[in-house]
Amino acid sequence: MLVSSADEILAAKAQGKLAVTFDIEGMNALDGRIEMVEFYHGLGVRQMLFAYNRNNLAGGGCHDEDPGLTAFGRQVIDEMNRLGMFVDVSHTGYRTTMDVMEYTDRPVIFSHSNPKALCAHGRNITDEQIKACARTGGIVGVVGLSRFLGEARTDSERLADHVEYLIDLAGPRHVGIGLDHAFPVEIEGIDDIIASNPHFWPKSEYAGETTYSAPAQMKELTEVLLRRGQPEGAVRDVIGGNFMRLAREIWK
Repeated sequence: MLVSSADEILAAKAQGKLAVTFDIEGMNALDGRIEMVEFYHGLGVRQMLFAYNRNNLAGGGCHDEDPGLTAFGRQVIDEMNRLGMFVDVSHTGYRTTMDVMEYTDRPVIFSHSNPKALCAHGRNITDEQIKACARTGGIVGVVGLSRFLGEARTDSERLADHVEYLIDLAGPRHVGIGLDHAFPVEIEGIDDIIASNPHFWPKSEYAGETTYSAPAQMKELTEVLLRRGQPEGAVRDVIGGNFMRLAREIWK
């Protein structure tokens, strides 16, 4: 079910359906035209990332020479805030993320980014970025790819390591789950695509096979976090409550 509000997510769940919203990863899809933000919002987009690894007219990517937030990027933030969309800075360069979080007066999210302190990958984020996100009232979603979890692992214990690091640093209200799971129809050939596009995925950081944590692990992750002594309320927030709360606050 295509949904546009937190209430509609709950309605879909009550009917046994999967609630779906869309995101756009990187602002090339705007083609430098601010009116496209409202156009995509009308189609069901409730979240946009500033960049997908490389620079664009709005700002810089995490695998590029990041110029920071541009004048067009500031216009985009203003329009996203007006319409009610998640401003998302996963895949985005350090300087641009910090500029975005300083400029906006609404919560900012890293929808699927892990702490660099636990896995020193260029796509992961520093403690400074994590704390800046929390200061906006935003959320960091733990991503379930082996490249970003580290130790070539995707098990629930490793996911819990990242969740607990974020809780300790930013507090439980600022942590969520953003697995970025690629379903089987998408996985086929993905490593060949990555290898053949080193400008988006540098060979030094994307060699070898990518493995994924599965949505079915969420029950086990919940059990791991509770066993480690995390309070039930905090675990509920991490597993979905925080993103639901932010959807109620931001989506219109």
